[in-house]
Amino acid sequence: MFVSFLALLAAIILFLKKGWKKKNGVLDILVGCKPDTGISSNDTNTSEDNGLLVLCEDYVSAVRIACLGHDALPMFGTQLSDATLQGIIGKYDRFLVALDNDNRMVRASARQLVTRINLFGKECKNARLCKDPKRYGDSELRRLLFDGT
Repeated sequence: MFVSFLALLAAIILFLKKGWKKKNGVLDILVGCKPDTGISSNDTNTSEDNGLLVLCEDYVSAVRIACLGHDALPMFGTQLSDATLQGIIGKYDRFLVALDNDNRMVRASARQLVTRINLFGKECKNARLCKDPKRYGDSELRRLLFDGT
């Protein structure tokens, strides 16, 4: 348990050390950075991956996803407010919901979120993970989230 805490702490420190930044001050969208340099190539309103935003439950999971080079938004739970949805819907073309699906309520929230985003005519998929993104290794997380996206 202590080792996994240290790994998470190291990921956060690495995130901060590489000079990564939030896409804007209101929403905590973490800009995906290239893993080798930490330099973001998507300082404009669209991400380097054709406008993909990954929605996850917590900040550490968002950091892990941003470490893989994709923009991420921690929702601090399983719900997304209408104001937050309006803030992101015009900035991204595609969305990926990456919740841990550990109980019935989380699965229902993920399905509801996919439906809400699809109603805006945007592409949205549910990753159907068994655990939080922060608990996967880089290669496994990349395979589960982005292969075939």
